[in-house]
Amino acid sequence: MARRRRRGPTAMLGPTDTIGEVAVIAGAPQPATVTAASPLRLMVIGRRELLGLLKAVPSLGHHLLRGMAERLGKAGGTRNVAPRASEPEMGKKGCR
Repeated sequence: MARRRRRGPTAMLGPTDTIGEVAVIAGAPQPATVTAASPLRLMVIGRRELLGLLKAVPSLGHHLLRGMAERLGKAGGTRNVAPRASEPEMGKKGCR
């Protein structure tokens, strides 16, 4: 399964991969369009059901978080969170 943007595929997904979990958890619309590259079976899980599963099966939450972190890293979405020289450090006077 491939996630596509206007410029073409942005990701190839395989068995056990997920898409849209952030939108489901946040209760927001899913901004991606997905096109299957081959026949597939998929499962659609609503917000209430997903939240119940996450509570009942903590390892599922770990799996989803790991997948989201990997995709974020591949998309270049990670950033250096160390304070810049011009920014006050957490807990020091002047930091809000």
